[in-house]
Parts: sequence; C-alpha cells; structure tokens
Amino acid sequence: MITRFGFTIDHWDRAVVQEALMMRNLSPQSDTDKGFWFADPEGNEIGVFSGDWMPRPSGGSPTTTTW
Repeated sequence: MITRFGFTIDHWDRAVVQEALMMRNLSPQSDTDKGFWFADPEGNEIGVFSGDWMPRPSGGSPTTTTW
C-alpha cells in the first residue's frame, strides 16, 4: 500500500505553488522552504517540492536484467 508520494517541480516558485494549492481548497503544510505536503480528497499524503530539493543519485549507466 502506498501511503504518500511526491512530485518535483522545475522552476520552483514557493508563493505560486502555495497559492495554487490553496485555490484548490488544499491545506499545504511546509516543513522546508522548498516544498509542501497536503492531503488529497481521499486522505493520501502528497508532496510537491522544488526540483533541486534533493539531489538525484548519479549512478552509472542502467543495466538490463533479463529474467
């Protein structure tokens, strides 16, 4: 079961994102200046964050697995 998930947004503007969430009657809660958590109408916890909030891992080339 998935209890929460998040999205990242390039070209982050905290005020614009907060306003957009509030216009949709969502209650954004912030625990960082680069993101918000809110509950969707079904009660799922969803996060939206700045694209640079967490660096993505810099792994090597993906490997193919044959089953």
